Amino acid sequence: MGTDNTTGDAGNSNTTAEVRDSQTTDNQSEQTVAEQQGKEFTAPKSQADLDRIVEARLARERAKYTGFDDYKSKAEQFDELQEANKTELEKATARAEKAETELNETRSLQVRTEVASAKGLPAELAGRLAGNTREELEADADKIAALIAAPRSGGTVGAELGKPRDKNSGDWLRNALRSA
Repeated sequence: MGTDNTTGDAGNSNTTAEVRDSQTTDNQSEQTVAEQQGKEFTAPKSQADLDRIVEARLARERAKYTGFDDYKSKAEQFDELQEANKTELEKATARAEKAETELNETRSLQVRTEVASAKGLPAELAGRLAGNTREELEADADKIAALIAAPRSGGTVGAELGKPRDKNSGDWLRNALRSA
């Protein structure tokens, strides 16, 4: 085998060529650094010199990113292929998870509606019941029912202001004097 790349397998010849290329690039970098260290910095003498230096630096930087759009589009294509190549099992699992979530939501709403109906609450309040278990929902429904049924104190409510008074309703003093 040795150093003869033609008799070795393809993997070894590529590796040897890559090492050779890497060594050549390293040698060139060392020569460039050695040349720059030997020279002292001199400021550009004109705007044209400065423009040339900046343009050369920009060109080197742009060269680093050549083909970036190609890599980006290939990555997007790869993602699309990955999605398309999902196994039937993965697709079925996703559908099952979605169906299970919908079933749990439907059951929860059904239990809330049943509890609201059993406690005498309007159906509109079923969604407002708080709790994860039937017992918690029933306790919350009891609290809401008590609040709805509790008599209000503190005078008349705005809607009652325009109504005529019964002779039995209204002022407690008037009612006490009638009964005396």
